[in-house]
Amino acid sequence: MVKNQHIVQRMLLSNFSIDTSVDLDERQIWVYDKDIKKSYKKNLRKVPVIENYLTEEADDIITILEKECIPAIDNILEKECIICNKFDEETIGFNNFSIYRYIGFQIARSKKFRERLKELPAWQKSSLEEIVNYQSSFFTHSNNPAPTLDFSMGIMRYDESKKWIEGSKYLLNMEYFPSQVPFKSFDGRCIVLMDVTYPLLVINDSDMPFITNDAGLNWYFPIDRYSFSLSTLEGILESILTFPLSPRLCVYLCTQKSVMKWIKKSPEGRGLMLLTKEQTAIQTTNDVIINHANRYVYSNSELSIKDKRNAQVLD
Repeated sequence: MVKNQHIVQRMLLSNFSIDTSVDLDERQIWVYDKDIKKSYKKNLRKVPVIENYLTEEADDIITILEKECIPAIDNILEKECIICNKFDEETIGFNNFSIYRYIGFQIARSKKFRERLKELPAWQKSSLEEIVNYQSSFFTHSNNPAPTLDFSMGIMRYDESKKWIEGSKYLLNMEYFPSQVPFKSFDGRCIVLMDVTYPLLVINDSDMPFITNDAGLNWYFPIDRYSFSLSTLEGILESILTFPLSPRLCVYLCTQKSVMKWIKKSPEGRGLMLLTKEQTAIQTTNDVIINHANRYVYSNSELSIKDKRNAQVLD
C-alpha cells in the first residue's frame, strides 16, 4: 500500500509558515529548491512528503515519538528557554530529554542520512529496499543503542534491563519520562550528543528569521567537528548541531567546554539561552542550514532564502 510520509514533522514545520494564524491545513510555506534554483509557495501538507519512505512500522513509531516530544517543544516556544528558572526541575528534565530524543530520531530518518549511508562502500551496491529496511531498523529494533562509551568528558552506561541510561550528567529513567517507545537504536546518537553537549537556545531578535530544511536540522559527523563557532560577548560557543524551532528560536548543541566558559562570564540566572540582534550569527546559522539541506530549504519569508548573501550558497 502506498503511504505518503513526512520526513519533517508538519507541526514543527508549521512554525515556519507564512501566516501562522490560519488553520494548519491551509498554511503555506516558502520553499527553495536547490536543484532547480527556484523558490515558490507550497501548502504545508505537501512539504516534504515521500511515498513509502520508511517501513510502515517505522513510520508508526516515529508518529508516536513526535506526539510525545512536541509538548516539550511547545514549552520551549512558549517560555523561550529549555533549561532555566521558568520551569520546575521535572519540566526541565522533560524538555531536555525530549529535545535530544527528537534530534536523535530526526537525524536517523532524514534524507541526508540516507544519502550519506549510500555513499559508504558497504552500501553502494545495495538495493533501495535494503537501504529502506536498514534505515527503518533504527526505529524498529531495540538492540542496545549505547554500549559503554568512554569520552574525554565522561562515561555513559546502559543497563541490561533497557530502562535507564546513566551518564556523567544525566540519569534518564523511563519511569520519569514514560514513553510508548522503549529505547531504540536511534537513541544511541541521542545519548552520545547528550554526553558531549549542552543545549543552548538562541532567541533571534533581529530582522532576519531563522530558516529550516528538509532534514529539520543540520549536523556534522564525526561529532568532534564543529559546524561553526557562535561569537558572544562572553566568549565563543562551539556548536556541532543546530535545530531551528521557529523563525525566532533555534537550539544549538554546544560543546560542554565552551558552554562552561561562557556560563562563568554570563549574568547569573540567565540560563542556557542567548538573546541576539546580530544578523551575522543568524546568517551564519542559515548558511549552514542551506548547505546541509538535501534539496529543499523552508522559510516564512521568500527574502530570507533569496538573500544576496546566500547567492553563492544557493546557486
